Amino acid sequence: MFMIDINKICQSFFKGKVKPKHLSEFVATTPQKNIISGYINYKPNEFLGSMVITHIKTKTNEFDTLQFVHAMPKIHYFSSQSCYLADDYNYKNYNCYEKLDGTCLILFPLFDNANQLIEIVPKSRTQPVANGFIIDMLKYIDMLYIEEYFTKRTGTVLIFELYGVLNRHELLYPQTYIDIRLIGQIVHNHFVSDKELDITAKELHVERPRIICNLICHHNYWNIDFFDGTSINQFPTQYDAINAIQVFLDNYNKEYEKRNHYIALEGVVIYGQNINDEHLYIKVKPSDLFERLTTEHGIRRVFILKEVRKYFDEYGYDAKSIYQKDRMHYLNYVKKNLLEEFSEDAVRRSESKIETVFLDTMTAREPPIGLQQICDELVQNNPDTDVPDLMRIFAFEYPEHKKKSRMVYQILKAKVK
Repeated sequence: MFMIDINKICQSFFKGKVKPKHLSEFVATTPQKNIISGYINYKPNEFLGSMVITHIKTKTNEFDTLQFVHAMPKIHYFSSQSCYLADDYNYKNYNCYEKLDGTCLILFPLFDNANQLIEIVPKSRTQPVANGFIIDMLKYIDMLYIEEYFTKRTGTVLIFELYGVLNRHELLYPQTYIDIRLIGQIVHNHFVSDKELDITAKELHVERPRIICNLICHHNYWNIDFFDGTSINQFPTQYDAINAIQVFLDNYNKEYEKRNHYIALEGVVIYGQNINDEHLYIKVKPSDLFERLTTEHGIRRVFILKEVRKYFDEYGYDAKSIYQKDRMHYLNYVKKNLLEEFSEDAVRRSESKIETVFLDTMTAREPPIGLQQICDELVQNNPDTDVPDLMRIFAFEYPEHKKKSRMVYQILKAKVK
């Protein structure tokens, strides 16, 4: 293998915005059993989850390479500090797209050294290859036009939102079993424009998220045109205009919930350029959604559940085995995400709730196993083992059932003489 200069990788591929300490070495197996290795970035900036593949091993070949895969950047919440959309006081129109409540799915082409396509690889936000749960859902998606698209082009990455009943997070999409929406494209490490993304969506025969409103800068004022036909005009600043979008989301959800008993919109994402001509994503959520998620007693379960589900999006079927090896892995992940929105004290006071939500979610993602069957397997797999030791094995292998320990103890006590 050729020598890897990590500092050079940081400069060449990450524009010096990522340091060697932010890169983690990885080895991953793709859905078609090719093995890729390299370095992935975990710094939460525009290169979050981006990676450099340095070695590929196929069934028939093995070779060094240098392939950069740009992932979806960190999307920041709207605040007075984040409103840095580039002003164009003659005319500027920003589309505000519905923020779908699903999983960010990134598809990238894997090439050999002759630029021949080996495989189209799905990855999640911070994993080099998507987990089995995501890959299983992807089997329901028509990939024909996407596969054709990649055979014609190099240096492109497609970013989708994978959402629907099969991939339920917080919001309900009763009309969609599982589907994808195109939310981004990167060509030779540059984000394409909104118009170019529309062209790509047509070529792929997929849709983009619907436009909830247009944010328009015209003659020193900001105006908003909403998808329901209403308009609000002449806001003096971006901040005031985006605040008005937040109010609209609040009111729309309240009316929708009265009729349907669940909310319709998680928020919007504004795509554009910032004042430094860099690609910018701003997410705007209804203010009442945050009120639903916080109380004076700490963090509501619903928000913890959202972060726990993100964890399972990343680690999927491996989550349980990771938990058995490292009981803090999921907790550190969830707490880190929660700290973006909540105080350290609120997160600390919610640790036991986080554990409960995690174990409940892990149980829900596995086929149910009866306690009697669990006890039968424990005794069968651990002959000549007394009840206390069996209970210790049970606690290690089935942490999601710890609340049923007393019942398991009674069953084992009757089985082991």
